[in-house]
Amino acid sequence: MTSRTTKSRTKTKRSRALAVTTATLLAFGGGTATIATSGAQEDPSEVSTQQPPSEDVQLPERNADEAAQYAADIVTDIEQSPWTDVGAMKRDYDPNQSLSAITLDVEEAHGGTPRQTALFAGSHYIGTTTPEAYPFQTTERVSDNVIKVNYRWLQPGDVQTEPSGSATSYYTLHPHGIERTGTLPPEGVGVPPVA
Repeated sequence: MTSRTTKSRTKTKRSRALAVTTATLLAFGGGTATIATSGAQEDPSEVSTQQPPSEDVQLPERNADEAAQYAADIVTDIEQSPWTDVGAMKRDYDPNQSLSAITLDVEEAHGGTPRQTALFAGSHYIGTTTPEAYPFQTTERVSDNVIKVNYRWLQPGDVQTEPSGSATSYYTLHPHGIERTGTLPPEGVGVPPVA
């Protein structure tokens, strides 16, 4: 058993929805959390507030590689494989921007394996965009405080490398928290069950 495997088993469970709450408030001066979401597939009962990891409260300065490693270590692993920073999409990470994103892959990833997008306020980890991991997701910086996430998924008859299902969400950082607008993939199109 490697230290990576041991470490992944000891991770604490993160929020089942936008994991942005208290961490964002700490980063931007405190207050009462209000998380606004809109979109067809959002279940407001799953929006929750949680205390951020205590080791990240100090707003550490991280470059993209360090931020990707931190996210891979802290994001709850899926049953198929632990998250890794190897191959992480870091182009939308900038510690000098209000909101940044890094998209993680699982170990031994291929085109259709799940991905997870981690959000950062500056270089401070604030959570993932969704509780469920989805294959084929990509990010795009829209502005200093807005990240666009394009979700794609396979529909019946699709070739493995050409998913035709698509949804787009915009994640906007405000002083009171993160607002997601747009749509999410239908429930159940993310991580395939373990065989």
